[in-house]
Amino acid sequence: MNIEKEEERNKEFGKYHQISLMYIESYLKKRFKYKINIKIVDYSVESFSDIKFENLIKDFNPHIVGTTTFTPTIIDTKKALEKRC
Repeated sequence: MNIEKEEERNKEFGKYHQISLMYIESYLKKRFKYKINIKIVDYSVESFSDIKFENLIKDFNPHIVGTTTFTPTIIDTKKALEKRC
C-alpha cells in the first residue's frame, strides 16, 4: 500500500475504530467462552506497511482473516491479503 495514499485517505474519511469488528469479537469470545484469540488491527487508525502486515500475519498465524475496507482501498487490501494469506 502507498503510505501517502493512505494518509490522504485518512484526511478525507477521518479515523474511525471499527465498532462492527468489535461486536463480532465480543460475540465470538462469548460464544467460545474466551478460548479463542482475536486481533483487530485498524489501519485507518494505525499506520500501515507491507512489512508490518506480513509480520502480523506471520506472528499471529491466524486460522481466519477477516477484513473491511473503504472502496478506494479495495484493490490494495485484496493484493495484501492474497500475497500473505
